[in-house]
Amino acid sequence: MSEPVLSPVDVLAANLQRLLQEVLDQPLSAEARIAASQAHALAISLCQQLVPQPEPSLIDRTVFDALLKVAGSETAPKLLDQVLLDLGCVRQALDHALPTADWAELRLQSHILMSIAGSFGAMQLCRDAEALNRLAHAGDASALSPLDLRLQQGLVALMQFLQDEARSLPSPQPKERPSA
Repeated sequence: MSEPVLSPVDVLAANLQRLLQEVLDQPLSAEARIAASQAHALAISLCQQLVPQPEPSLIDRTVFDALLKVAGSETAPKLLDQVLLDLGCVRQALDHALPTADWAELRLQSHILMSIAGSFGAMQLCRDAEALNRLAHAGDASALSPLDLRLQQGLVALMQFLQDEARSLPSPQPKERPSA
Protein backbone atom coordinates (compact mmCIF):
# COMPACT_ATOMS: atom_id res chain seq x y z
CA MET A 1 0.00 0.00 0.00
CA SER A 2 1.38 3.43 -0.92
CA GLU A 3 2.06 6.23 1.54
CA PRO A 4 -0.54 9.00 1.72
CA VAL A 5 0.38 12.14 -0.17
CA LEU A 6 1.18 14.88 2.30
CA SER A 7 0.77 18.56 1.59
CA PRO A 8 3.79 20.84 2.03
CA VAL A 9 2.17 22.20 5.19
CA ASP A 10 1.81 18.66 6.61
CA VAL A 11 5.48 17.94 5.82
CA LEU A 12 6.54 21.18 7.50
CA ALA A 13 4.44 20.43 10.58
CA ALA A 14 5.90 16.89 10.84
CA ASN A 15 9.44 18.24 10.51
CA LEU A 16 8.75 20.82 13.20
CA GLN A 17 7.43 18.07 15.47
CA ARG A 18 10.61 15.99 14.93
CA LEU A 19 12.81 19.03 15.52
CA LEU A 20 11.00 19.90 18.72
CA GLN A 21 11.35 16.34 19.98
CA GLU A 22 15.11 16.45 19.30
CA VAL A 23 15.38 19.76 21.13
CA LEU A 24 13.36 18.48 24.09
CA ASP A 25 15.51 15.32 24.29
CA GLN A 26 18.49 17.57 25.11
CA PRO A 27 19.20 18.79 28.63
CA LEU A 28 17.41 22.16 28.74
CA SER A 29 16.39 24.57 31.42
CA ALA A 30 12.67 24.85 32.22
CA GLU A 31 12.57 28.24 30.50
CA ALA A 32 14.14 26.81 27.33
CA ARG A 33 11.64 23.93 27.30
CA ILE A 34 8.75 26.39 27.64
CA ALA A 35 10.18 28.62 24.90
CA ALA A 36 10.66 25.61 22.57
CA SER A 37 7.09 24.44 23.21
CA GLN A 38 5.69 27.91 22.61
CA ALA A 39 7.71 28.29 19.40
CA HIS A 40 6.44 24.90 18.23
CA ALA A 41 2.81 25.83 18.98
CA LEU A 42 3.22 29.11 17.10
CA ALA A 43 4.86 27.39 14.13
CA ILE A 44 2.06 24.78 13.95
CA SER A 45 -0.53 27.57 14.14
CA LEU A 46 1.20 29.41 11.29
CA CYS A 47 1.32 26.20 9.26
CA GLN A 48 -2.41 25.72 9.72
CA GLN A 49 -3.00 29.25 8.46
CA LEU A 50 -1.16 28.32 5.26
CA VAL A 51 -3.68 25.60 4.47
CA PRO A 52 -5.95 26.99 1.78
CA GLN A 53 -9.47 27.56 2.99
CA PRO A 54 -12.29 26.47 0.73
CA GLU A 55 -13.62 29.31 -1.36
CA PRO A 56 -16.98 30.57 -0.28
CA SER A 57 -19.74 29.40 -2.53
CA LEU A 58 -20.21 31.60 -5.56
CA ILE A 59 -23.95 31.79 -4.93
CA ASP A 60 -25.92 31.72 -1.72
CA ARG A 61 -28.51 29.17 -2.84
CA THR A 62 -30.97 30.31 -0.19
CA VAL A 63 -31.06 33.82 -1.68
CA PHE A 64 -31.07 32.56 -5.27
CA ASP A 65 -33.78 29.94 -4.72
CA ALA A 66 -35.95 32.44 -2.83
CA LEU A 67 -35.71 34.89 -5.73
CA LEU A 68 -36.71 32.23 -8.24
CA LYS A 69 -39.60 31.17 -6.02
CA VAL A 70 -40.86 34.75 -5.84
CA ALA A 71 -40.48 35.08 -9.61
CA GLY A 72 -42.47 31.91 -10.20
CA SER A 73 -41.99 29.22 -12.81
CA GLU A 74 -43.34 31.33 -15.67
CA THR A 75 -41.27 34.43 -14.96
CA ALA A 76 -38.00 32.84 -13.74
CA PRO A 77 -36.68 31.93 -17.22
CA LYS A 78 -37.46 35.44 -18.51
CA LEU A 79 -35.84 36.96 -15.42
CA LEU A 80 -32.64 34.96 -15.91
CA ASP A 81 -32.52 35.85 -19.62
CA GLN A 82 -32.91 39.55 -18.86
CA VAL A 83 -30.32 39.50 -16.08
CA LEU A 84 -27.86 37.73 -18.36
CA LEU A 85 -28.36 40.50 -20.92
CA ASP A 86 -27.88 43.13 -18.21
CA LEU A 87 -24.73 41.44 -16.92
CA GLY A 88 -23.37 41.31 -20.47
CA CYS A 89 -23.88 45.07 -20.72
CA VAL A 90 -22.20 45.62 -17.33
CA ARG A 91 -19.27 43.48 -18.41
CA GLN A 92 -18.87 45.39 -21.66
CA ALA A 93 -19.10 48.75 -19.87
CA LEU A 94 -16.53 47.65 -17.26
CA ASP A 95 -14.21 46.46 -20.03
CA HIS A 96 -14.17 50.05 -21.34
CA ALA A 97 -14.36 51.98 -18.05
CA LEU A 98 -11.78 50.11 -15.95
CA PRO A 99 -8.71 50.68 -18.16
CA THR A 100 -9.49 54.38 -18.50
CA ALA A 101 -10.64 54.87 -14.90
CA ASP A 102 -13.91 56.41 -16.07
CA TRP A 103 -15.16 57.14 -12.54
CA ALA A 104 -18.72 58.12 -13.48
CA GLU A 105 -19.20 54.96 -15.53
CA LEU A 106 -17.58 52.82 -12.83
CA ARG A 107 -19.94 54.25 -10.20
CA LEU A 108 -22.95 53.53 -12.43
CA GLN A 109 -21.89 49.99 -13.32
CA SER A 110 -20.89 49.17 -9.74
CA HIS A 111 -24.41 50.11 -8.58
CA ILE A 112 -26.00 47.89 -11.22
CA LEU A 113 -23.65 45.05 -10.32
CA MET A 114 -24.24 45.45 -6.57
CA SER A 115 -27.96 45.24 -7.15
CA ILE A 116 -27.88 42.19 -9.40
CA ALA A 117 -25.19 40.30 -7.48
CA GLY A 118 -26.85 40.90 -4.12
CA SER A 119 -30.31 40.01 -5.40
CA PHE A 120 -29.07 36.74 -6.90
CA GLY A 121 -26.96 35.72 -3.90
CA ALA A 122 -23.50 36.37 -5.41
CA MET A 123 -22.28 37.93 -2.19
CA GLN A 124 -18.53 38.07 -2.94
CA LEU A 125 -19.22 39.72 -6.28
CA CYS A 126 -21.53 42.16 -4.50
CA ARG A 127 -18.73 43.02 -2.02
CA ASP A 128 -16.28 43.48 -4.90
CA ALA A 129 -18.77 45.78 -6.65
CA GLU A 130 -19.11 47.77 -3.41
CA ALA A 131 -15.31 48.07 -3.25
CA LEU A 132 -15.28 49.29 -6.84
CA ASN A 133 -17.92 51.85 -5.96
CA ARG A 134 -15.83 53.15 -3.04
CA LEU A 135 -12.74 53.41 -5.28
CA ALA A 136 -14.75 55.18 -7.97
CA HIS A 137 -16.12 57.70 -5.46
CA ALA A 138 -12.61 58.30 -4.13
CA GLY A 139 -11.07 58.44 -7.61
CA ASP A 140 -8.47 55.93 -6.39
CA ALA A 141 -6.90 53.96 -9.24
CA SER A 142 -4.27 52.31 -7.02
CA ALA A 143 -6.36 49.22 -6.24
CA LEU A 144 -8.21 48.88 -9.53
CA SER A 145 -6.03 46.18 -11.11
CA PRO A 146 -6.49 43.39 -8.55
CA LEU A 147 -10.14 44.32 -8.11
CA ASP A 148 -10.64 44.36 -11.89
CA LEU A 149 -9.48 40.75 -12.14
CA ARG A 150 -11.72 39.57 -9.28
CA LEU A 151 -14.70 41.46 -10.69
CA GLN A 152 -14.24 40.01 -14.15
CA GLN A 153 -13.81 36.47 -12.77
CA GLY A 154 -16.84 36.85 -10.52
CA LEU A 155 -18.93 38.31 -13.30
CA VAL A 156 -18.04 35.50 -15.71
CA ALA A 157 -18.70 32.89 -13.02
CA LEU A 158 -22.09 34.41 -12.17
CA MET A 159 -23.06 34.55 -15.84
CA GLN A 160 -22.06 30.90 -16.29
CA PHE A 161 -24.02 29.91 -13.20
CA LEU A 162 -27.12 31.76 -14.42
CA GLN A 163 -26.82 30.21 -17.89
CA ASP A 164 -26.59 26.74 -16.33
CA GLU A 165 -29.55 27.46 -14.09
CA ALA A 166 -31.60 28.83 -17.00
CA ARG A 167 -30.94 25.62 -18.95
CA SER A 168 -32.01 23.49 -15.99
CA LEU A 169 -35.34 25.27 -15.46
CA PRO A 170 -38.39 23.44 -16.75
CA SER A 171 -39.93 25.00 -19.81
CA PRO A 172 -43.04 26.95 -18.94
CA GLN A 173 -46.19 25.10 -19.88
CA PRO A 174 -48.42 26.92 -22.36
CA LYS A 175 -51.59 28.21 -20.78
CA GLU A 176 -54.70 26.37 -21.75
CA ARG A 177 -57.29 28.46 -23.50
CA PRO A 178 -60.77 28.20 -22.16
CA SER A 179 -62.95 26.14 -24.41
CA ALA A 180 -65.80 27.93 -26.11
